[in-house]
Amino acid sequence: MENNQSEIESVPADNEKPKKKCRWLRRILWVLLFVIILVLTIVAFFLGPIVKFGVNTFGASFLGVDKCSVESVKIYPFTGHVRFEKILVGKPVLYGSEFLHDIFSVDLIDVDADIFSLLTQKKVFDRVEILNPSATYEQLRSGIANVDVVLKNVLGEPKPDAEPVAGTQNETEDAEEPSEEIYIGARYFVIKDVRLAAYLRGMPMKFPPMSADFSQGIGMDENLTPLAFGTKVAGNFMSVIDVFRKSAIGDMTGAAMGAVSDAAVMAGDAAKSATDVAVSAVSGAAEFTGDAAKATTDAAVDVVSGAAEFTEDAVNATTDTISDSVDAVWNFFGSGEKDEKK
Repeated sequence: MENNQSEIESVPADNEKPKKKCRWLRRILWVLLFVIILVLTIVAFFLGPIVKFGVNTFGASFLGVDKCSVESVKIYPFTGHVRFEKILVGKPVLYGSEFLHDIFSVDLIDVDADIFSLLTQKKVFDRVEILNPSATYEQLRSGIANVDVVLKNVLGEPKPDAEPVAGTQNETEDAEEPSEEIYIGARYFVIKDVRLAAYLRGMPMKFPPMSADFSQGIGMDENLTPLAFGTKVAGNFMSVIDVFRKSAIGDMTGAAMGAVSDAAVMAGDAAKSATDVAVSAVSGAAEFTGDAAKATTDAAVDVVSGAAEFTEDAVNATTDTISDSVDAVWNFFGSGEKDEKK
């Protein structure tokens, strides 16, 4: 009896140990849940300012440009809403002041994503609105482009392709499984006033403002990969660019013909001016030569006349001197004779 009673008393003691473990597990789970909720709350309220601080502080050095800034960032992960205002990416600083134009700017990027679709194969956006984006492609006379400098600064130097080892290429291809395609769709997609400009080795080329309006949706009734989605959006721009290209070719041809015509007129005017100058120079030279000859003749006459006058004066002076000398001698000898007679 005593043995049976001791066995009965030991059973509740053994059952209390699993209950204590369950209590500790529940407490740990509640603490983890509280921490997760706290972290998500902090992220929800401070993710936008954190991103803004990172872009304004480290964006310029990361991209290798002189300035990189964003005025406002709002990110709400629980609702899938993202909003960027006043984004600016400046010009590369790797080559000093050779680049003259900023690479990119945009006034507003406003995105509302369907957060549940982000977990599926097709990603759906309820609203995408982009206002006043501006992009500039600038190429120096050396052939270096601003976009290439930024990509080189972000991705680093391209590594040389390693030669595949014989017999391993086919095995690698067989081992790779085809990845699942990702599709994109938007119920509202609008890009307004896109401004593109290019400076090719110093020659400017600016395109007219363009827009893409898919307010009725894009990719909702069909499966569009990211590449197909971008190609369809860019189709609106390409038609505008093609019209501009044709008109630009006509304008450039007209401008070239006008430049040739202006050059011909300028050449004719220059030739006429040169001829007039030459005629004036010859006439002036002739007049100068005549004046010089006349002046030389007058000077020669004056010299001869002066020489004649000087010669005549010299002769007269010499004659007078001789006469005076004769008179003096005569007087001297005459006075001597008179003294002897006395």
